[in-house]
Amino acid sequence: SNKLLGQLGQMMPIPQIGFQVNEATLNLTNTVVLGISHSGGTFGTLAGCNLLRSYTHSIFVVTSEWDTQVARAVRIEGEVGEGVELRSQFVFSTGCGVRTAEPCTITVAATHHLLTQLLMFVMGYLARFETKEKLGGSSYEMEEVQELELLNRALCGGVREIV
Repeated sequence: SNKLLGQLGQMMPIPQIGFQVNEATLNLTNTVVLGISHSGGTFGTLAGCNLLRSYTHSIFVVTSEWDTQVARAVRIEGEVGEGVELRSQFVFSTGCGVRTAEPCTITVAATHHLLTQLLMFVMGYLARFETKEKLGGSSYEMEEVQELELLNRALCGGVREIV
């Protein structure tokens, strides 16, 4: 997010050393974005999501709770209730809540678990399309999805030990 903010969030773009993308080659129109901020207030993630709203509407976030700053930045306008469903809100919550005293224990495991669930879903979904070339340049077998699922279940046992 810092590279992106340096490139697009300044009046005069900051040169990006070692970064092949620049203002001439960067095209973010309709890009799918996934921002991750457990607290929901991480500067780079929050500012990046706000900046990217002018390029794409497909901004998703992973955060500790549904009602954090970064979640508010990407949710569809309108009240939650009739006509607005939670699944249309672009927010994935780990359900850990705010844990300021332990930033690298259960929160990391919960975020890892959620991201693994997303990866397994995408892998399973893309496996349905039988094409010679895998969508998005991916390359994997269904056995790998099953192995990932077993490892993810084992993670739940590890979380119990932490808690």
